Amino acid sequence: MKKLYGLMAAGVLLAAPAFAQNISVTTNQTAAPTTGGKVNVCANADAGFANVAGLKLTFTFPSGWTIAPPDPTDPTTFDDAFVTDKAAPTNALKAVKYDPTANSLTVGLVASKNKSGAGVIGCFDLVAGAAAAAGPVGVAVEANDKDTNTVALTTTGGTLLGAGPAATTTTTTTTTTGPAATTATTTATTGVSVCPDVAAKTGQLSVGALTAKTGDTLKIPVIVDPGLVGFAAGKITLTYDPKVFMFASSDPMDPTADLDTSGAVLASPLPAVNANTPGTLIVGLVSSKNSKAGGTLFTIPLKVIGNGATRSEITLAAELNDKDTNTVNATLGNGVVTIGDCTAGPAPTTTTTTTTTGPATSGTCPDVAAKTGQLSIGALSAAAGQKVNIPVIVDPGLVGFAAGKITLTYDPKVFSFVSSDPSDATADLDTSGAVLASPLPAVNANTPGTLVVGLVSSKNSKAGGTLFTIPLVVNAAQTAPTRSEITLAAELNDKDTNTVNATLGNGVVTIGTCGAGTTTTTGTTTTTTGVTVPPGGPKSGDADQNSTVDVADVREAIKILFGLNTNAASKAAADVNGDGTVDLVDVRILLQTVVKKG
Repeated sequence: MKKLYGLMAAGVLLAAPAFAQNISVTTNQTAAPTTGGKVNVCANADAGFANVAGLKLTFTFPSGWTIAPPDPTDPTTFDDAFVTDKAAPTNALKAVKYDPTANSLTVGLVASKNKSGAGVIGCFDLVAGAAAAAGPVGVAVEANDKDTNTVALTTTGGTLLGAGPAATTTTTTTTTTGPAATTATTTATTGVSVCPDVAAKTGQLSVGALTAKTGDTLKIPVIVDPGLVGFAAGKITLTYDPKVFMFASSDPMDPTADLDTSGAVLASPLPAVNANTPGTLIVGLVSSKNSKAGGTLFTIPLKVIGNGATRSEITLAAELNDKDTNTVNATLGNGVVTIGDCTAGPAPTTTTTTTTTGPATSGTCPDVAAKTGQLSIGALSAAAGQKVNIPVIVDPGLVGFAAGKITLTYDPKVFSFVSSDPSDATADLDTSGAVLASPLPAVNANTPGTLVVGLVSSKNSKAGGTLFTIPLVVNAAQTAPTRSEITLAAELNDKDTNTVNATLGNGVVTIGTCGAGTTTTTGTTTTTTGVTVPPGGPKSGDADQNSTVDVADVREAIKILFGLNTNAASKAAADVNGDGTVDLVDVRILLQTVVKKG
């Protein structure tokens, strides 16, 4: 069978053999359709579906049926018409071509890793016209593994019923009314106090009033007032009486095991907990985004070990910063835990105001300029020997790009890149932030001090967020405290291979506890450009024929791959391995070539 992605050669519907099929077509149709009615058509894989990284599925269907553009404002784009499901190759790059004259839909999926197992590959909707005909829904398939070897798959089609009379649906609405039930409970508590009065302090960060008994494990909440927003990182210190409370982690090797940040004040924060000193818990949280609302910042457990009825205070100290490392001030409250039977009621409340400030200047760390931009990393903290997930953050104002080559430069004496899979540098690259839809990734980590990340998607970005995270490990021998910079360079293109400009920030990693503040400066506008090709005609790989070889050419090669660009000169340039066919091999070679230029 011809290699996948010499793609738009005419597909031939394969006859269904007598043995079990690998891919079958099903529909949700149960009756003849009405005009404008939709039928959901799905491609399904059985247990014989194995080791597939690339798929070309060509669906054919009877006349009178159409596919509506998912975005009415862009009637020529149908990528979202086919919705992938769990059996599709993971994080596959997708391209879809709808041909209304041929009554066909061609779907291309390309991933960097093989996928196996039964399930739904993906589905699309057919819309019935007034003359929607009955007949077969066929599917032709070409498949390859991640090394571009052909994967033999067999297929069987489905069937559509033709147009029929409109169906009628009658909805009956029943409204029930009646008197509301009211229950009132009044409780009066009297008695003689056996507990000390401990002042409960309110603030924008507080713990509040809690109750427990000896032996209880209490989840201590740090609560953020709705008026305190705009911070992305915090160092929160809880101080308590070690004769009354004890911190006991469910995992002695990991004090963060019981730290719960699900209150979502901060988005997916990177946590750290120092519980080395009895009576003190230091919690560090770093997110890529500023907080937007109040709520529970985190909870952390303390076990009550003191005997007898009493009240005990938990105090707070805090250092907060926004994603650009600016100090965020807050008033601080405390917590009061009532243990046992304190029958005289709650302690009197005294409101005091404490303002947090950034760390005091100590001169122990250099001031490293934190640069803001539409692409940036922000402020992070770590300890020697610790792995840090480095985020590349896209500002909400930067949209409309579909491909990027991002270069991170760092001090190799401070950081190292260590992949969990030595044979695959993309193993720990996390693109789940969904700025780009299912991007095809590549990572060049061959040069210590430099990481080059390539991402290519079939769709333009529509929002900001975390483009990706990639881990660096702080070298165990690194002396602390200090600060170290991570710089960014970028080349961005949209899905039509046009350059997208962006301002670039950087990242500053604080290792240990620094006294000095961090200066904030503005970013620098950077125009994304490729590498100029010498005169004399398009170079191999210059698929868009503009005398540069860059991420735009990867996008153009994918268009050729899926039959969206049929220009002969572009095809010749995209055939980088010279085998006469533009296929998955060429796309990968081209992406790797661009990334390896560093």
